[in-house]
Amino acid sequence: MRVLDLSDPRMLDQSLVVSASAGSGKTFTLTVLVTANLGREDLRPHEILATTFSEAAAADLRERLLRPLDLLTALDEPTWRELLPLLRQADGPAIEALLKDMPLVDRLRKSAGEVGQASAHWRMASWAESPARARAFWRRTRREAELLQVSTIHSLALRQLGRGEGASDTIRDVAHPALLRLLR
Repeated sequence: MRVLDLSDPRMLDQSLVVSASAGSGKTFTLTVLVTANLGREDLRPHEILATTFSEAAAADLRERLLRPLDLLTALDEPTWRELLPLLRQADGPAIEALLKDMPLVDRLRKSAGEVGQASAHWRMASWAESPARARAFWRRTRREAELLQVSTIHSLALRQLGRGEGASDTIRDVAHPALLRLLR
């Protein structure tokens, strides 16, 4: 097993499987990677699919993925004027410190670390040219994030089965014999 360097630009150019024990930072890592990709303008929120095992975990993951976007959306132009030079220097720790010192609600302050880590990937982003563009970009991204797909593996599998050619509506029943045979 290796330790991931989330500031490594190659990190966003590969597929990753993040597997670790509870409380080890998997959700933090996924949140940083998703936020970094969004800020790098590599993908849009509707192109993200995140899965987990339980409904409670899916709800938590969705909230954690949206929280950095909420934080970035909450920043006003004077704050962006302070942040953009730090962003151009790729100074994630300074960005994190600045965000943690802001008068934010605790829920948003928790995402300062994720934003600080993700910001290492944003130096060349077109939205980083001005505070107004930064605000507009993150507001649009947050609005689009309402389409973010976070679900359980079970619901994803059922959705995919329902899309197959000739799939009947009855196969979506969890106890359907064809589904149970398929899952064995």
